[in-house]
Amino acid sequence: MAASDPPVPAIKPTDPVCFYCSRQKDAVDPWEFQILDIGRLKAGAELHCQTCDLRHRAVSCYYSDPNQRVIFQAESKRLTVDRRRFFELFKVANGDPGAFPTIQTGYPLSSSTASEETLLRIKRWIDDCRTTHGSCRTYESNQSYMPKRILHLVDGRVVLMEDAKPQTYACLSHCWGPSQSPIKTLSSTIDDFKKDIPWQTLSRTFQDAVDICRRLDIYYIWIDSLCIIQDSDEDWAEESAKMAEIYANAFLTIAATKSRDGTGGCYSDRDADYVNCGTVYEGSVYIRGQMPRFGGPIGSKRAKGWPLLQRGWVYQEMSLSTRVLHFGSQEVVWQCRTHRRSESGSNDSDHATITFSDGLVPSEGKHNDVWDDGSPNDHPWYDIVDVYSGLALSFEKDKLPALAAISQGSSKERAVDDRFLAGLWKNSLLLDMLWETYPQSSANRPGQKPVGSSAPSWSWASVTSRVKWFMFKNYMSPHYPLDSTKLEAVHVEPIGSPYLGRYTRCELVFQGPLTTTTSEALEGSIFMKDTEKEDRAHRADEVMAVHQFTPDYAFDLNGSVYGPATSSKFILPLMIQHGGHHLVVGIVLRPIGGEIDVYERIGLAILVYIKRGPPMDFRPETSQEWDYHPWRPITRQWINNYLSSLPRRKIILR
Repeated sequence: MAASDPPVPAIKPTDPVCFYCSRQKDAVDPWEFQILDIGRLKAGAELHCQTCDLRHRAVSCYYSDPNQRVIFQAESKRLTVDRRRFFELFKVANGDPGAFPTIQTGYPLSSSTASEETLLRIKRWIDDCRTTHGSCRTYESNQSYMPKRILHLVDGRVVLMEDAKPQTYACLSHCWGPSQSPIKTLSSTIDDFKKDIPWQTLSRTFQDAVDICRRLDIYYIWIDSLCIIQDSDEDWAEESAKMAEIYANAFLTIAATKSRDGTGGCYSDRDADYVNCGTVYEGSVYIRGQMPRFGGPIGSKRAKGWPLLQRGWVYQEMSLSTRVLHFGSQEVVWQCRTHRRSESGSNDSDHATITFSDGLVPSEGKHNDVWDDGSPNDHPWYDIVDVYSGLALSFEKDKLPALAAISQGSSKERAVDDRFLAGLWKNSLLLDMLWETYPQSSANRPGQKPVGSSAPSWSWASVTSRVKWFMFKNYMSPHYPLDSTKLEAVHVEPIGSPYLGRYTRCELVFQGPLTTTTSEALEGSIFMKDTEKEDRAHRADEVMAVHQFTPDYAFDLNGSVYGPATSSKFILPLMIQHGGHHLVVGIVLRPIGGEIDVYERIGLAILVYIKRGPPMDFRPETSQEWDYHPWRPITRQWINNYLSSLPRRKIILR
């Protein structure tokens, strides 16, 4: 103990804990946030305090200096001395079940995820899932289905087969990486691959996946780069449309979750901090380095340890799979429709379902357990796009194809007359158009306008940033159509499947009022822009002002999208939002040069009315007749009357 510390009171027979732990409910629970030095813990242990004894034993496995200060945190009974290196306590499963009830059950780890111990654990998870999980059996693979092409693991060889009879098979989920896979099936190699695919040509990830299958007695595996002819647009489109059936009918999906490309493999040697455990109580409680937590919010430090989960293509692969084996850098994590299990026990959850929820749409009232941000789940499609749009793609042209299986599945939950329109839906088109880019902070602005994107500007698939529907997520307020703005026609003509994002024509035709502004004026109303102005709104005319502007792309007054500063931009009002005030939500447009009445979307704007309305029996002829009437609240009818008084124009939106 430090010389300045007060003397420790003696423990009376009726005292459950020592002086330092007296504020806790009992000796072990809760494990409150505290900062104590080792000397104090030792003094408490010598006074027979159960909590101090446990803590002192745990810390002493790594540190002995009595002046060393230790930070104790509640989550998983963890501790740290420098906030960089964390430790966790766990009790073994075969110990006294009544001892230390608030400490998680854990398991010692072997030195490698390629070990026989890991394989045995995986087989136990499979047996448990198949015998006790009713919901997983509901999703059990269809024994009558087999992909068009499959890799057959026979006689120590890997052979590409076509039209094979239905058999149990696995899928591989992996990152292609910058090299875009060192081996692919091409029109020139498919015949050779049907005879044999040389082992040395397979990437480390592919080799590990094949080995995992053989050890699990699975002799067929589907790998996208080898089972789809990569230089055939026709074959690629055909097989991409079958992605839902391919992953849903696989017995399990092997995920190389730790690897950024094919060189990373599935297996890994674990760090000694997680393998070498300190003994707190022999045969009962142990301490080791805190295991990396599974998944994490997009862009977070935690998520970076699982790079596969940050890739766009993996969204539907995970969502459609019945079972997934995640091969991480330190352990293997199992996910199925019932729960999540891990080798260490530290990532176990009885409430988590498979990554990205339990199927084609997020579960009711709750998001997936990997990227959940706690927002309400009243618009499932918006939840899907919210998560998916924040994931990374190597090619922007894949934005809609990488979600095609989810989109196709979502269509089955909608009305028969609904249509998929480049990422939006016909029956909710006006609401769907109110997406906006999602800057995390003023330093994290929207991305540049992508070159060569096939998506129309009115679709969220046309931007490189994450998108949200804030109007619904944050305010939960009703929206109403405007009398002044009418959708006259929808011209969306897909090439092949409408879900793959290829079109010969993709435009919407509106009739409605256009409010004129400039890029310079819009700049002052940019959402989350650093500004010293207290009121960022600027007047669009004598009656309404732009309250907030969210650009779709990186805002640059000297750039090709928003520049020059004085160039005219237009706002097309789409909906009225009632959230305490009646606001008008519209899209910001710029004309496409050389074409009459043709525009493209470049942002979202919220308009507010700066004058209150006149009595409803008065209908003005011009905007100048709308004088200030403080006794009259703003109503939807008033807004509709005003906007209907403005000239209507034809707008062709591409």
